[in-house]
Amino acid sequence: MTDPISVHLLTCPARAASLAATLASWRGSDWGAEPLIYCDREPERAGEEWGKAARNRRLTDAFAGMLRGVCAEGGDEKEWLLFIEDDLAFHPRIGSLVRSWAALGDERCVLASLFNPSLAKTLAWGTVARAFAAEPKTFLGAQALLLRRGAIQWALKDWDSVSGMQSQRLARIIGDKGPIWIHRPSLVQHVAENSSWGAHGQRALDFDPRWWA
Repeated sequence: MTDPISVHLLTCPARAASLAATLASWRGSDWGAEPLIYCDREPERAGEEWGKAARNRRLTDAFAGMLRGVCAEGGDEKEWLLFIEDDLAFHPRIGSLVRSWAALGDERCVLASLFNPSLAKTLAWGTVARAFAAEPKTFLGAQALLLRRGAIQWALKDWDSVSGMQSQRLARIIGDKGPIWIHRPSLVQHVAENSSWGAHGQRALDFDPRWWA
């Protein structure tokens, strides 16, 4: 995998400190380009406080808005894009490891992840170096999602016809189209006790910034 991958980061004004720490970690890696930041500036509304169910809907709407903005830019449908959250630490060689990851050359794959919060595995799609295929029905974790541009259009078409958080919706809409490859080990760590938007925080047990293939 040698083509450049654009990076898109979702945040909101209340997360300024977390965003700053995430960008500092990103700039300490070898990726070589800054993320494109999408900031949800919708005013806070009653009932959408941190940790409430309505907050989840706000997040899925904001994520879909970011996806629509990416689609409007146009580009090759097979192009990969990386979507990250604003409360992460990164492997210092994430750029080299993603560019050399054979899973992104699998034409069957349209959704992949660099974060493993103890996901269930399936052997239905065979094996790929430094990867395992996640079970779509239990897939979870939007910390570092890789999507092909063409798959984004499919996802947006049916976005409101399924339930769940953004990663779950993606898996339910496009998870049966090919393997959801998960990088082994994780290349990002969720550093917040709770997520950016008030949900219970997930962590990757296999994240090791000293690891090198």
